[in-house]
Amino acid sequence: MIKPLRNFSKALASLSEASGLNFIWHFTNVEWKREVCANQNTHGCRFCRKIKNENSCELLKRCIQEHHIDEFFLSLKNRSPFIIHCHAGAMELIIPLIFGTEFCGVLCLGTFRSKEKCGYNEYRDAWQELPEISESKLLEWGDFLIALMKQYFDDHTAFAESDQLINQTLTQDIRILRAIKYIRENYPQKLTVEKISQVANMSKTHFIHLFSKETGYTFSDFLLRVRAGNARKLVEGSDMPLSEIADLCGFSDQCRMGVLFRRYFNTAPGKMRQHYREKILNSTQRSDDL
Repeated sequence: MIKPLRNFSKALASLSEASGLNFIWHFTNVEWKREVCANQNTHGCRFCRKIKNENSCELLKRCIQEHHIDEFFLSLKNRSPFIIHCHAGAMELIIPLIFGTEFCGVLCLGTFRSKEKCGYNEYRDAWQELPEISESKLLEWGDFLIALMKQYFDDHTAFAESDQLINQTLTQDIRILRAIKYIRENYPQKLTVEKISQVANMSKTHFIHLFSKETGYTFSDFLLRVRAGNARKLVEGSDMPLSEIADLCGFSDQCRMGVLFRRYFNTAPGKMRQHYREKILNSTQRSDDL
């Protein structure tokens, strides 16, 4: 893991030199910042430096809150590139870093001028120096960076992984793809194999056989994995009560969700939430890389 991280960081440094873009890492394990290029540990634009060096302790705490808590929890919830607008009127692209099934931090691309107004009029001149980019173009950078990452890390490393419990489906059967799409979009509802076989325009018997052959999962196991994967995002990345998460994700009750978490993740939902809360808060307390 460390060697690919170093090499990828060097590639980002070359890309930064050629493009003028800035990349910043925030890790849950702050020791990892020693493995990346030094200029990728801080938000070095003049506007950010002014906010963090010249403002009150309370405003610095807001930066820490956004970089080491909000970004982390949103990453756990989204698990794909997203854009964050900060209190000062800047925006960044955030790419969640997930190694295997373990969330390890984020890679940030920025800082850019947000469409929202500058948060501090006294620093408006520095704010106006920030480059501008549309949100759609910034998200395209997210797709490019994920593709670039995959050239440096092995197959056991997952970036912006949206569905940890289901391997990439290799089927080219349009009927099974239609069924999978329907399941992913409607997993909170009561779904039966009869209903999904109709969506696939197949007989029940043929659908059961072909779905298992093409995906490697039975229909019921696939549905439960989709539900558990989406529930995990909310358990880790939100403060929503576990009972509400269970209901929202299509489980009969919280106990059933707990059974499946132990089956798929080897831990209870409450313990999983506590683990990530402690991990993120500890990284925030130890961090001095803003």
